[in-house]
Amino acid sequence: MQQRTVGSILASAMSGNHHERYDAIRLREQAVLGRLLDLLQRVDHAPAESVEQVRDALFHTDNPFLIVLVGPFSAGKSAIINALVGAPVLEMGPTPTTTRITILRHGPDDQEIRTSDNVYTRFYPAPILEKVSFVDTPGLESVFTVHDEITHRFLHRADVVFLVMFATQALPRGSMDDLRDLLNYGKPVNLLVNQADLLEPGEADEVRAFIAEECRRYLGVVPEIWLVSARTGLEAAAQVPDDPRWYRSGLGAVLQYIDERLNDEERLRRKLQTPIKIGQHVARETLALVQDDLEQLGDHQRAVQNLQAQTDKALAEQKHVADELAEMAGPAFDLAAERGAQAIGNMFRFSAALGLLRRGVAELIGLARFSRRLTAGAYADRALEAFQVRRPLEDLEAEVNRFAPRVEGADLQDIDRLVEYGRAQVERLPDTLREKVIGRVAAPAVYQREHLQQAQRRLNDVIREATVVDGSRLELAVRNALLTLAAWELVIFAVTIILRVAGLIRPEDGPTWALIVLLLAVAGFIWMPFQAIRVSRRYTDDIVRLRDVFLAVLDAAVQRHMTYARELRANAMQPYTRLVETQTAQIEAVRRDLVEVQQELAGAEQMIQSLK
Repeated sequence: MQQRTVGSILASAMSGNHHERYDAIRLREQAVLGRLLDLLQRVDHAPAESVEQVRDALFHTDNPFLIVLVGPFSAGKSAIINALVGAPVLEMGPTPTTTRITILRHGPDDQEIRTSDNVYTRFYPAPILEKVSFVDTPGLESVFTVHDEITHRFLHRADVVFLVMFATQALPRGSMDDLRDLLNYGKPVNLLVNQADLLEPGEADEVRAFIAEECRRYLGVVPEIWLVSARTGLEAAAQVPDDPRWYRSGLGAVLQYIDERLNDEERLRRKLQTPIKIGQHVARETLALVQDDLEQLGDHQRAVQNLQAQTDKALAEQKHVADELAEMAGPAFDLAAERGAQAIGNMFRFSAALGLLRRGVAELIGLARFSRRLTAGAYADRALEAFQVRRPLEDLEAEVNRFAPRVEGADLQDIDRLVEYGRAQVERLPDTLREKVIGRVAAPAVYQREHLQQAQRRLNDVIREATVVDGSRLELAVRNALLTLAAWELVIFAVTIILRVAGLIRPEDGPTWALIVLLLAVAGFIWMPFQAIRVSRRYTDDIVRLRDVFLAVLDAAVQRHMTYARELRANAMQPYTRLVETQTAQIEAVRRDLVEVQQELAGAEQMIQSLK
């Protein structure tokens, strides 16, 4: 008769309702463990042992109930199993004889097969093996490190653990540490204190009390404690209460525990709990790894934020340079407008009436063009130069021509600093993350300066248009005004001559007509200041309009360059920043999923408790 699995126990001993509840729990366990297994694939440095444990847990309920014996080598683990089975099935000796995991299961014949690396299954027809299987492990604290590792790698499969120790060395530091680890893992642990036959009369109770007190003090819990003698149990002819040797061995309490405390329903419950405990342990350990990853990435997130802050600072400095240019442009245009208005007012002042008339007549008869060639310039230009109208705009143009090289130089220097900083941060990445960096943190191979050059040309075009306004257009306006004045005065003079020749003006009317002609002539000169106001207002409006155009062009250029400069820096740092951002998002998602898995495992554990 083969040992029954949980499924066979349930099918033969449980009610239909209980069967449905079992299936619901098992399906829930499989779903959450499958999700945990998927999450482990998303954690780069998740130990292969954790993956193996979760895979084992997925199929755990279809395996026999395992009682795993652990403890120091030569503590008598194999001997205790042989005594409980009632036959010397496992090899024993004073030297370390167990160098592998041996699972002792029920079977019709005594045979052994290798089931995996360092794991062998031994079949034997003993009644106790119909309920539980025993697992013999290499000694903990062995001088052979590989033995210790073999044992620890198998412990997750245990449904119950028997921690074996020497009665004469009760609960040494190593055993206390092992017990703490097992309890933290969530494994049910019972203590078997072997070689109790070596104790003096009355010492057994003292040893038991000492172990219980130490467990209570350092662990906060007192496990089941059995003082046994494997040697005495092996000497007994049969496992019967009437045999004095069997009674003295103390192993009867262990069998009673298996028969009564590990009945079918209890084994079912614990068998369902084991995958939960495995999952909880792996989830807890993996969550700690993920938290460490997030903490390491936290430093790099701060580095990314520092890069962003450096970029913001650099762009703010460039914006300040542009703002200085804008602050200079406004007063420069305003000063040009003010000085231009003064020049226009000076040209049209009433005290220069005769000169204006002379210039107007010269314009009218075409002598002004010849005069301008002789004097190397138009009188409007000379007036503007006298008032230094163009000087503010010339100074502004010089600043415009320095703006683009200044910004470009700041960009290149700042990007070099960022690249140096970013490369240093890449070197700080863990090896597993550094391998995922796609590309290289590097300054751009080409700096696109065309938009700065284009902006410079457009700004200079606006300035030149302003100089055209205060030159050519003003010259034309002045010429038109002077022509109008000269024409007005000549018309008055001609009309007066014609009227006199025609006899329409009599000699006795001469004083009256002379007064009329004088008033009309003076009216023409009086009109000139009003003309100056009109020309000055038009000139000022044009300069103000061009000032606004200049500021708008500058603002658009600055905004475009800010976008380009930010993209330039972002592209240079993208291999690093992209890795940090994507890895943080992915690991944070894994962390959230692991927390959900822990909650689901806790819910499944509550369902198991309800099976009591």
